[in-house]
Amino acid sequence: MDTKYHLSNRHYYVWTGIILFMALAMRLYHLNFSYSNDELSALSRTLFSSFSDLISKGVLVDFHPAGIQIFLYYWVKLFGMDMWVVRLPFAIAGTLAIWLSMLTFARWFGRQAGLFSGAVLTFMELSLLYSQIARPYGSGFLLSMLTIYFWTLFLQKDKPRYDYALGFALSAAACLYNHHFSGLFAFMAGITGFFILPRTHLKLYLAAGFVATLLYIPHLSITFAQMSIGGVGEWLGKPSRDWPLQHFSLLFNHSWMVAAIILLAGVAQWKFYKPYKGSCQYRIIALIFFGAPMVIGFFYSVFINPVLQHSILIFSAPFLFAFLFSWSYGMPPKVLNVLLTVLLAGGIFHTIFINNYYSTQHFGEFRGIAEKVKIWNEQYGEDNITRAMNTNNPWYLNFYLRTDSTTFVQSENRGGEDLQKLSKLINNSQTPYFMYAWLKPTPLEISDIIQARFPCIVQEADYSGMSKIVLYSRYDEKCSQQLSDTLYFQESAFPENLNDTAKLNFQEYYPGFEGKLPEHNHDESIKIRASADVLTDSANTRALLTFSMHNAQNETIFWTASKLSYFAKESEWSKVLLTVDLPADIPDEHKIKVYLWNPGHERIFIRALCLEQFHTNSTND
Repeated sequence: MDTKYHLSNRHYYVWTGIILFMALAMRLYHLNFSYSNDELSALSRTLFSSFSDLISKGVLVDFHPAGIQIFLYYWVKLFGMDMWVVRLPFAIAGTLAIWLSMLTFARWFGRQAGLFSGAVLTFMELSLLYSQIARPYGSGFLLSMLTIYFWTLFLQKDKPRYDYALGFALSAAACLYNHHFSGLFAFMAGITGFFILPRTHLKLYLAAGFVATLLYIPHLSITFAQMSIGGVGEWLGKPSRDWPLQHFSLLFNHSWMVAAIILLAGVAQWKFYKPYKGSCQYRIIALIFFGAPMVIGFFYSVFINPVLQHSILIFSAPFLFAFLFSWSYGMPPKVLNVLLTVLLAGGIFHTIFINNYYSTQHFGEFRGIAEKVKIWNEQYGEDNITRAMNTNNPWYLNFYLRTDSTTFVQSENRGGEDLQKLSKLINNSQTPYFMYAWLKPTPLEISDIIQARFPCIVQEADYSGMSKIVLYSRYDEKCSQQLSDTLYFQESAFPENLNDTAKLNFQEYYPGFEGKLPEHNHDESIKIRASADVLTDSANTRALLTFSMHNAQNETIFWTASKLSYFAKESEWSKVLLTVDLPADIPDEHKIKVYLWNPGHERIFIRALCLEQFHTNSTND
């Protein structure tokens, strides 16, 4: 290595200090946003009186290794569950991981590459977001880079060092206890080392691997037990074909501006590039460390069990930027100062002021919904509201409500029987108001089922579609109705005494509306609602109010329906609703059909059938 291109200690340490200060400041700022669903899940599994209960009831029921759950168990016992306090260790870990990245890549490609990589990781939203939550990502980022740092020190020394081997073994074992993908990363590093280590290092390297394996053996029984009960694949879908492109976009903050700034620095480095000893093999390693976890996760998710999420690739993301800046050795200090200033300042400005990182809703909102519940209870009277919600665990919302007096008639709805139960609960409700909170993906029928009995939306709060709370009313005087156009209305007349037609079976199809889509702005989605007043002999009817869309060849390209059983009361007139949100870019020649389908030929009467198109909703709170 030619030392004349090596940055001075003073220059390097000043920039290191600036980068780490900005990284820590960005991770500590706004650390008290609402806990995410995953964080609340972890915290709810710390409420045990013994370590054995923690393992059997708090770890074995999860898919993650035990390390972070055990850490949280003792951390919250010491310091409580305040959001800032719980997340603090993870924010610090994410910052230290950037420091270790800079140290490691400086040894691979020179100090310039380390500084450039650290600057990008400071404002990269993947690194920032997952260092701000109390989950095994910021910690895994730190442990993965600690593993690679000791791994690099061990391999680059002329003589094998026991302290570096031990550091590698301990940090690799910690990766295994932290997260399965940080464990995979440590395993990949261990295998890769065999291809580049000096022969004199082999015995000690094998010993380090043996120690790491030995330390993980106590956890194997937990791992096998967790694998036997499934995991995130039960709710996480398979990745789409373009998922890797989406991940690349995320690494550049979904921004052409950020990509352009990084590209500018990347191109500029070529003008000053000087060879750095060993950099060629480390470029190959950087690409392997970045790409292999994504490839493995993608194909495992497609063919075996879905596990791939952006968060689990935080451990490998730094190696992409290490590769991109691996030719920066030789860049003069003055040029480095300019490019680092543009990169760091531009990236931070974009993240905060253009992407609005700190005001963006990144996860479902629990605290805000709890605050709405409290406000509405006080404003309208707690006894005047029937409350229901859809969440993985009622404790998640009760954590913020901090009261036992607020009750919910239903706390989870997976569709099917749960929708039938909700319908009965609404029918039996005697209160003038009904409140529903969505805290996880929710059956689309719920809003229609509620509005059939509580037609007025008094207030609502929508948190970027990730969670939502709505207060409904039976009466219209206290709400702003949605603006709508009536596209179709049909009313039927029946004899006063319906028993006169009791022997008649209703036909299978009750004709309704058939025609083209209403005129609409092709840049906006279309919201259409069909409604019908029906009377059935049984609330368990199989009949459906259906909506379908057809192309110019009359081929069905979309079909949906509402079950009358979710709305019907036995031998009483009931309103059935079916709301459909259609995308904006539908060709004008497409047509829609709305009709009642009665496959059981049951005795069903229809008093009115209506089709409306909704416009801007003025009920948002």
